[in-house]
Amino acid sequence: MVLREDPLVFFFSPSYTWIFKDQKNGIDVDPGDVGGWKAGTLLAASPETSLRAAFELSRSARTKLAGQSAPGSDTTVGILELGFAKTLGRRTLIDVELGIGVTPDSPDYRVRIAVPVRFGPGF
Repeated sequence: MVLREDPLVFFFSPSYTWIFKDQKNGIDVDPGDVGGWKAGTLLAASPETSLRAAFELSRSARTKLAGQSAPGSDTTVGILELGFAKTLGRRTLIDVELGIGVTPDSPDYRVRIAVPVRFGPGF
């Protein structure tokens, strides 16, 4: 879901991952499904630059081994994301993001750098 209030854009994205049961060494393993959401905002700081802040939260259910729940196998991951994007040219962008873990199951931090390039007619 997206709501635009120039120069801001608000977004919300729910997610659900269904993980299939499997059998390992003759034991039924059900890793548990994962549900979550991500919400945030983007600010158009200029026509070439945007700033982003978001919060992502996901919860994985307990793993079951042979029908029995494995204690401590459920996790809650919460990450605060801060980032920016800048156009480098007509068809290229750089997107940098820093994620900071806010729950015990989260990584302490993560860094993501992406450089998407658009291909098409006239390239």
